Amino acid sequence: MAATVSMRKILTASAAMVCAVAIASLCRASSSPESFIKNAIASHQIVIFSKSYCPYCRRAKAVFKELNKVPHVVELDQRDDGSALQNALSVLFGRRTVPQVFIDGKHIGGSDDTVEAYESGELSKLLGIKEDHKADLSPTGAALSRKPLLQPGNRIVSMAATVVTMRMRMIPTVRAMASSSPESLFVKKTIASHQTVIFSKSYCPYCETAKAVFKDLNKVPHVVELDQRDDGSAIQDALSALVGRHTVPQVFIDGKHIGGSDDTVEAYESGELSKLLGIEE
Repeated sequence: MAATVSMRKILTASAAMVCAVAIASLCRASSSPESFIKNAIASHQIVIFSKSYCPYCRRAKAVFKELNKVPHVVELDQRDDGSALQNALSVLFGRRTVPQVFIDGKHIGGSDDTVEAYESGELSKLLGIKEDHKADLSPTGAALSRKPLLQPGNRIVSMAATVVTMRMRMIPTVRAMASSSPESLFVKKTIASHQTVIFSKSYCPYCETAKAVFKDLNKVPHVVELDQRDDGSAIQDALSALVGRHTVPQVFIDGKHIGGSDDTVEAYESGELSKLLGIEE
């Protein structure tokens, strides 16, 4: 009888130990990096796995700011388990880079993927919002996806030491505006009154890139910050009627439309900008 009681105690203790191990394993699994990622994605409409200092991540965030959406952001560099989460992202989605963006559980991708979806209108569809305007965020309208760095040779290049190139869109003279609205007249007068004009938004990193070009050339452009004006939206519409682009920045030199950030950087790199400004390189 005593032996039977002892055996029962042993079995009970063994069962308790097994349960404890199972519970501990379950807890570890539920708190694993993979589980954290899956839970974050499932719990929020928009999730960005980011690093606070990363210009690519700032670019992705700027997209949602333009759309008046507030994503749930996980700053990996501010977490003790940030490296483990980044490794888990690689395991789950085949990418270790940041940012990684998700909408309603769907993996959008990185910065370029997010901007492409924004420019195509796909992002607005996924978010169920009606498009009205776009900031200059895409490679075709906003050049560098990183803050510029000055390197030997006095050239601005990207963080990856490359410049996104595209054919320069130069309009010899400002086309006649179809409208005589105050905003249209303002745009025409501004372009005619200053050698260099940048229509910009103060928070736009691609506008900062365009400004950095002229800073490097020791030129001070006349900057119109559309987001700081009550008539900013109407001015942006007037620009669209003039040059066929509703994005920012839009750069003009001596009445000629240089284009957006990408066009400005390309003109800088080719030396065309210096020629237009009468600067000997």
